[in-house]
Order: sequence, then structure tokens, then C-alpha cells
Amino acid sequence: MRRNHKKTYIFFIFLMVSVLSTRSNSWSMRDYSPLLEFIALEDQEDPLYPFDDFQEEMDMESHLANVAFFEKHQELIERIRHDLPGEDIQYRLEGMERRLLFVPETRQLYATLYESYCKDVINEVLEKTGLENPFIRIESLLRERPEISGSENGVSAYLVHNLVKEYVAAYVFSGRGSRQVRVEVKGQEFVGEVGSFTTDVLLEDDGRVAFTRAPFTIWQNSARNPYTALMVPAEETLHIALRGVTEMVIRGQMETQPVKDVETLREIVDEWIAVEEGVVGGLVNTLLPEILEKFMPGLVPQSLMIQDIEEKSRFHKYRYLKAGVSLARQMGHRKWLGMFQVAPRQVRALLMERPSVASLPLG
Repeated sequence: MRRNHKKTYIFFIFLMVSVLSTRSNSWSMRDYSPLLEFIALEDQEDPLYPFDDFQEEMDMESHLANVAFFEKHQELIERIRHDLPGEDIQYRLEGMERRLLFVPETRQLYATLYESYCKDVINEVLEKTGLENPFIRIESLLRERPEISGSENGVSAYLVHNLVKEYVAAYVFSGRGSRQVRVEVKGQEFVGEVGSFTTDVLLEDDGRVAFTRAPFTIWQNSARNPYTALMVPAEETLHIALRGVTEMVIRGQMETQPVKDVETLREIVDEWIAVEEGVVGGLVNTLLPEILEKFMPGLVPQSLMIQDIEEKSRFHKYRYLKAGVSLARQMGHRKWLGMFQVAPRQVRALLMERPSVASLPLG
């Protein structure tokens, strides 16, 4: 008989953010300088196409935004109060559904150039690291609800201009007695994440853990600063290619120290998110300057790359970023990468021991 286990899900997402500004008006087959001009253009916010269908999923950021909306619009609460007995009105979240919408890149030259750039950067990263190609396709997305392809052998990278999350949340208000008022809240928000790759972590009631990787990743070619979009293919390639190491060490920690509750698992995942960000951040900031110099000679100021590190390091998820950049520069990218692949716990120890520095020379 097949045993059924209670399952609880949490997920972690790896993101990237960065900085750059410069321009050029000429280009050849492998000169991607015009991308800087394209990315600096004003963002387009339409047309909006659905990427997938609504799925039941809790989004804490959206929920908190709704709570703030209720608190700010007391006239709405007063109207609800008239329909409920008693002065003490309470409410609860009944359910939430969520889906992704995207703005396609309709400027053909921009789309073609950025797609070609992503493929060339990925090839450079794979050649310099010896990692296997984690992608089965890289394509500019122009149609709604694409047939998402991906497997254990690879993921699909979809390139878009902008990305939006849309949600529908239902709240139930109640007072004294059994009468209730149901309020449905709909919202849309531009994601602001230029690239991400998701792994679901499944915790069963016997303490075992399993991982399910998303079959796709979505990359935006727009950003407030061009360097953000230029970093996407390098950083996300490394996150996807190294995800197995992160999963392996989390599973190993779970086996030696069984975890029964989601909060403890969340803490373990949070720690290894930060470690992977430190490792990947170090690799990107070691490899990318040379790659950008090859494709955009003389157009990427190092000061803005340092500024990116400083800005990201303000967030808890990037607490090991400066240490990772420093260690990768000191060891070289191949030794740093190899150490994470065979001894991730040793890498974590080094990241924790490395003192934070005020600035990091990238040259």
C-alpha cells in the first residue's frame, strides 16, 4: 500500500540586481554596445500577456499590501461594518490565487540583439567554468501561455521586456454572530526581478525533504540600470548549474539533523540561499568584467559594478556577497567554483569568517 505523507511547501527564489550606465551607437556581429541604448529607453508596460493560468499560491508581499490598503481605506471598513452586527470587526484571508503576466519585447532589433547577447554570454561562462549547459532553449517570448518545456535535463529561458504578477485574494469579514462579508481584492504589480529561478522544497511528516525545480526561468531585458539586464545570463546560468550542490547540502543537513517543522527548514534554506548567492556573486564579478570588455570594450565602468555590490549587500540574502567576491578574486574562479562543488560546507565556513570590506577593487 502506498503511504501518504503530509506535505508542506516552502520555496526559495534566487534573484539578481545590479548597476550600469553608458551608451554607444555602432555595432557589429559581436559588438553589443547598442544594448546599452536600448535598455536605457523608457520601459514599456503593454501589451500584457498571461504567462500561465491562476494557481492557488500564497504571496505574503501582496497580502501585506492588501492589509495596508484596508487600514488606509477606513471608509471601506465602515461600509462593511454596517452589514455586520457588533463593533469588533475581524477579517481573515480565505485564499489567494496568483499568475504571471509579461510584456513581450516587440522591437525586433532589441529582441534579437538581447537574445544573441544572452547566448554568447552563456557560452563564455560555460567555457570559462567547464560547467554543462543547463538550458534546453533560450527564446524571446511573444505569445501568451507558452507551452513550457523543461525537464531534469535542462530548463527553458524565456526573454521578455517586463514581468508582472497578478493576484486575486479573498478576505472574510465577521463580527458577532454568524454573518460574514466576503471581499475579493485584485491587484497587479511589476515584479522588479530581472531574473529568477525557483526550487520548491517539500517537507514530509517523516522529516524527509524533496526538491522540485521549475522547468523555466524568465529574464527581463529592461531595468532601471542597463547593467542589471546585462548580468542576467551569467548569474542565472550559474545559479541553475549549481543548484544541485545547494540541494545536496540541504538534504545532507536534513539527514544528519532531522527537521520536523517548516520554520527550521526555512532557516536552513535561507542560510544556503545566502551561501549560493555569495558563491555565484563571486563568480559573476570575477568573470563578467572580461566578458563585457570583449563584447562592449571600454563601456562598463568598474565603479558601477562596485556600487552594485554595495547596494545588494544591504539585503540579508546577500550577507555573504562581499566575502564571496573577495574570495573568488583571491582564489581564481576555477578554484572557488571547484571548492563549492566538492566542499560546500568549507565554503560556508570561509564566507562566515571573511571580514566585510568597504570596497572591492574589480580590476
